[in-house]
Amino acid sequence: MAGRGDRLEDAIADVHLQVASLDFDQVRQRVGVLLSTSEVFECVAVPAESYGLLSRLGPLAQDVLSKYESIRTSQGVIVSRSLLRTVTWNPDFIQIGLDGEEVAAVLPPFEPVYIDPPETGKREPVFASIYHWLLVEYLTDPRIMVV
Repeated sequence: MAGRGDRLEDAIADVHLQVASLDFDQVRQRVGVLLSTSEVFECVAVPAESYGLLSRLGPLAQDVLSKYESIRTSQGVIVSRSLLRTVTWNPDFIQIGLDGEEVAAVLPPFEPVYIDPPETGKREPVFASIYHWLLVEYLTDPRIMVV
């Protein structure tokens, strides 16, 4: 019999697959509503005054970060303009936030979000876009997800 930890991991994997199957417009619309209405996200909505590295991002990441100074979740995800910088492991990538202690970055002008686990140094896209990442965070929040 599978334990709660196994069921939780399976449920989270299912959420990743379901979100990955959605098209960009569906995910963008859903997250747009969630950012303005959900208690899962703590948002600081301040339009960007200057663009710098922000102007190099793909249109979806630029859309989110031009509207919001920062977005935080209870699970330790932070998307923030203050975290925009080139990453040490490859200056072509731009950090857009943190997933816990792990760097979340994109390779402009493309949309996929890469998570860089410090302990392994592996770099592979985890989410199709910043919107997919935020939707997974919402759906796997302990207040939302039932296992």
